Amino acid sequence: MLPPMTSRFALVRASLIALATPLAACGGSTTDGTTGGQAGGAQGGNGQAGGAQGGSSQGGSAGKGATSKHPCLDPVAILVDGKDTGFDTCAAGELRRREAKTCPSLLPRATTCTSGGGVDSCKSDSDCKEKPNGHCDSGTGFEAPGCRCDYGCTSDADCGADAVCLCGSPVGRCVPSKCKDASSCPEGDCTSYDASPGCSFTAFACQSAGDTCGGDKDCAGTNATLCAYPQGAGGAPGVRSCQQPGCAIGRPLVVDDAVLRAPLVSGAAWT
Repeated sequence: MLPPMTSRFALVRASLIALATPLAACGGSTTDGTTGGQAGGAQGGNGQAGGAQGGSSQGGSAGKGATSKHPCLDPVAILVDGKDTGFDTCAAGELRRREAKTCPSLLPRATTCTSGGGVDSCKSDSDCKEKPNGHCDSGTGFEAPGCRCDYGCTSDADCGADAVCLCGSPVGRCVPSKCKDASSCPEGDCTSYDASPGCSFTAFACQSAGDTCGGDKDCAGTNATLCAYPQGAGGAPGVRSCQQPGCAIGRPLVVDDAVLRAPLVSGAAWT
């Protein structure tokens, strides 16, 4: 004998409630923090790839550890002669070595160097033949006036073991580096810093989880205006921190176009 109509409805209602309970539990698992974090990381990686094409991204650091508190935000690819160099500029002002690439060369140029004073040792790029990638340029603010030969690079192979070829115009230049790209960094990316704060001597090193800045713009509003690594301001070696400019300019002794340096001598007088 069938139960009364009201009893039938009660049984159906109870069954629906029982079925709805496990469905709600399954729905909750899709908002698990781990799952969401993994998805966000994947999106950040895609964003960086887009930034390499000249756009911007809020993607996180590309290093294996990816633990930097100051990742390269809004990366924009650095182009020379319309070609991607593998270097990016970041929103905080630092450079990132995204990928090791062969640097484009604009040499030799159809121009003549004029210094407006000083001693000129060359007039054009074609005069600079002692080494590969020679070009004739006037001295900078750190050098005596005059046109002289400088020799650049197009790849890391042209530089020493502790250097990378920083692409630029008219050709790349070797700069000190403790990393080649993010793949050689246990944490974060391979980014630039000023080796002599305030002198604009570019060098590269891996980011660290202990960094308190990524670039100079991260130091805005503080008493120290430059993001430096690794010396001073109480920052432990290998940690970027905001510091005051400490650039000390000196000129080497040059005889017959050769820089003369005193030999290193050990002794107990230095402490």
